[in-house]
Amino acid sequence: MRENTDAEHLGDVLDRFRSVKRRIAVHGKRNATAFNIFEVLQLRPERFHSAVLRELLDPRGSHGQEGMFLKAFVAQCQQDCKFFPRPIGNNLDGIRVLSEVPTGLGRPDLLVQGKHFALVIENKIDAPEDPDQLRRYRRWLEGQRERHTDKIALVYLRPSEKARVTSVEEDECLCISYKDDIARWLSTTVVDRRETELIPAFD
Repeated sequence: MRENTDAEHLGDVLDRFRSVKRRIAVHGKRNATAFNIFEVLQLRPERFHSAVLRELLDPRGSHGQEGMFLKAFVAQCQQDCKFFPRPIGNNLDGIRVLSEVPTGLGRPDLLVQGKHFALVIENKIDAPEDPDQLRRYRRWLEGQRERHTDKIALVYLRPSEKARVTSVEEDECLCISYKDDIARWLSTTVVDRRETELIPAFD
């Protein structure tokens, strides 16, 4: 009798497992969750993710939205982190968004810099945290503060988890993820335009 009960229980578990597996397969087919253009093209993801972020954050980027993406990114970081500066007003003159700039203490993936603002973004997708890298970038930022840059910030970006860094203090680095924070940032800046608003662009 006990053997029959155990066998029935195992059968129920297997049925539920198959059901979940079918739902996952349907979800994957509908949303193409296994598709990764960077893997298909055999491109190093980190470099190309950084290129996309650089273009979006640049007020002079080809997106034509001026400072919309940059302002939204900084505002979201400031909202989520009390120590994150919010120095950007309506005037974005002089803001530069650069990649892998030699600083003497390493080459940050992204540097957003203005007259009174310096933001370093370390984009870690296919590599673990370098124990000394964030510390060196923070030291460089502190040097910029001494050169009359009023506001400095360091951001550590990971794919799907907000990693806890060990090389700098918690209030010296904001940890964010693509899955939660970048997705939220982009969703708040994408405008759902009506079809009638797009028609003049094709006249």
